[in-house]
Amino acid sequence: MFDPEQVFFNGIQLLAVIFGLVEFCKSIFAMQGKAVTVLSALMGAILMVAFQLVGILPDVYAQVLDIALKSIVFGLAASGFYKFANNRLPAVIDKRNASRPYG
Repeated sequence: MFDPEQVFFNGIQLLAVIFGLVEFCKSIFAMQGKAVTVLSALMGAILMVAFQLVGILPDVYAQVLDIALKSIVFGLAASGFYKFANNRLPAVIDKRNASRPYG
């Protein structure tokens, strides 16, 4: 039986990665409705195949896949942190032109 709590890649739960990727694509491409459902299903399938391949690929290819998956996770973390902070912290005002905030 499939147990989603056992699907980790180097300590990172793949369901969280799929959620992050879908949310990222929704915000960038203004997706909604059935398109988001299809996107999440495709990303889930692709990441699960990649996760399964890590164990059977030769070491060189497994390392490349490992680097790619870690890069996705760090990119999502960075963009999510920026979005979180940007929405919650006060805007920084340019002192030279008080009417124009940074960003």
